[in-house]
Amino acid sequence: MKKLLGLVCAVVLAVSANAARADYQTSYTATLNLGPENPVTNIMLLEAGQDFGSATWPFSVAGQGESTITNPFFWPVPITRALLLGIVTGLPNDGTPEQKHIVMFMDPTAAQLANHIAWGTLFRHTLEEDLIDAIELSTSGQDWPIIQPGLDFVGAFANGDAETGILGPGGVPHSAWVNTPGPLAVMTFSDGEIVGMGEAFVTFVPEPATLTLLALGGMLVTRARRRA
Repeated sequence: MKKLLGLVCAVVLAVSANAARADYQTSYTATLNLGPENPVTNIMLLEAGQDFGSATWPFSVAGQGESTITNPFFWPVPITRALLLGIVTGLPNDGTPEQKHIVMFMDPTAAQLANHIAWGTLFRHTLEEDLIDAIELSTSGQDWPIIQPGLDFVGAFANGDAETGILGPGGVPHSAWVNTPGPLAVMTFSDGEIVGMGEAFVTFVPEPATLTLLALGGMLVTRARRRA
């Protein structure tokens, strides 16, 4: 009977591996204290895995309280890193209420290193207003050829200044990208202020065929045990 149980399990696992693929979905929670009148809009979600990268948009979250961003797409490989970039209009200490600012959902250690440091000091190769323009263009809903320059600019920042602009002890660069799963911080610029904390999640989502086969395997093993 032990040989039968082993054979049943082996067959179920082999069929599952060949018949269905497991996918991964990501979500990001954050609790912000910007204020109810300061939602974060035009959020672009940049994600990367092994030999894989993607950009998804647009999302928005409330300026106060807890919000969740869930990527509606499923990926066949685990997501290991992420960076979220958005825009907020007006901050509590702004002299001009209509001024726009970058918001980054980023690595907490990088956020501490960047706390109260101006954008231009951190990211010397990217003007904040140019990145705002690029995000607005990318999330404008226009045809791909029109938004492509915006996507290219956002990608260049994510793979350039966001990777190397924040310096740790000894001048060693510390990436703003979040390790997934893991904690994240939310930071507003131009002056670098931490306005929230949150968490990144990666969920393993078997396809329905996989779930059916696993359930079938459990039934077969249960019946075999009853006959033993």
